[in-house]
Amino acid sequence: KEISLVRCDFGNGGFRTLTSTLSKCTGLARISLHFSEISDELMGIFIDAIRRHHQLETLDLSSSYVGSTGCETLATLLKDTNSSLCVMALDRNNIDNNGAIVLANALIVNTILEELHLDGNHNITSVGWDAFSQVLCNTSSINDTYVSNHTLQSLEEFVSGAVPKEVMHLLDLNCSSNDRKEIATKKVLLYHHHFDMAPFFEWGLKALPLAVSWLDRARGFHLNNEANIDVKILSSIYQFAKAMPMQFVPVTHRARAIRYQKR
Repeated sequence: KEISLVRCDFGNGGFRTLTSTLSKCTGLARISLHFSEISDELMGIFIDAIRRHHQLETLDLSSSYVGSTGCETLATLLKDTNSSLCVMALDRNNIDNNGAIVLANALIVNTILEELHLDGNHNITSVGWDAFSQVLCNTSSINDTYVSNHTLQSLEEFVSGAVPKEVMHLLDLNCSSNDRKEIATKKVLLYHHHFDMAPFFEWGLKALPLAVSWLDRARGFHLNNEANIDVKILSSIYQFAKAMPMQFVPVTHRARAIRYQKR
């Protein structure tokens, strides 16, 4: 089920009629409003009308004069945990860096949206694209990287070259598997060159085989040499050995060392 309208004149109560109809037809899977001027005030009314559309998978508002304030309203839809929205088309609008940052931040908590079309919004510069890079792979810590957005796969309907290569690389990683845990692991391995094992020392030496096993399984993800899995394994062993050297000494040698210390 879908509704598609092109070049609509929302004067004379037209928009009120539309939103009234949408609020009642909650089973729609796709809504398209092409070349329809939607002001910031109308955007708020429109989003309220479709908020209960939990089966809605595609929302196309391309060429509809959406600006930064409109993005703030759309962001509330992206943050809705009941949303099933997989595609949001906002190409050829008036979105600038502020709007891009608002949309990017909304994706921190969104695990459903796969496509966000922003091509043709020429006021988005590296500042706006960097916000998406941060959301797709937050390198502040290994844990932040692991819980980054691993769902978004596209920021353009048609490749235009506007999206920076680094952001495209992260989007390609999100496309590389249907397993989000695998994607998260790939990002951790590629964007963290040193693994600090200190937080695991409290569990003693039994944590080391788990860490090595986790790294070894990643070999099956077909990563390039940038992942340096062998180096990370050796580094992990070294950190444990340095922190608890006696645990790496054979039991017989350890007993001798204890007797020697008692003399």
